[in-house]
Amino acid sequence: MFSTDSYSTVRGVDKLIPVDVYLSGCPPKPEAVIDAITKLRKKISREIYEDRIRSQ
Repeated sequence: MFSTDSYSTVRGVDKLIPVDVYLSGCPPKPEAVIDAITKLRKKISREIYEDRIRSQ
């Protein structure tokens, strides 16, 4: 998917803090940013929906 052998990559960051989406590129392409935002929006919507179901 993307290189982890780079000075700009922090390996293991997902063990320290939650990571929702990995975004490759330096700088990332606009399409990659849009894709990441879309994935985050879907994840947030899914979590909100699941929270509503649990609260009923």
